[in-house]
Amino acid sequence: MAVVSQGGGGNTGSTLKKNLAKEGKKLPLLGNDDRTADFNYIKNFMLDRYSESLRGVASDTKTV
Repeated sequence: MAVVSQGGGGNTGSTLKKNLAKEGKKLPLLGNDDRTADFNYIKNFMLDRYSESLRGVASDTKTV
């Protein structure tokens, strides 16, 4: 979250959470406060997006 100059992240999660709330919607993944929303957005959307290209493994791949 500290490197907001790299695009995405920043307050994107809290902004999404507020926009959804205006429509009467909620995405539980974003949590109940802005800090959690921003953290979880980066963790689950931004990092997931590049997981396969960076690690060679899709983020939703389960290893046993």
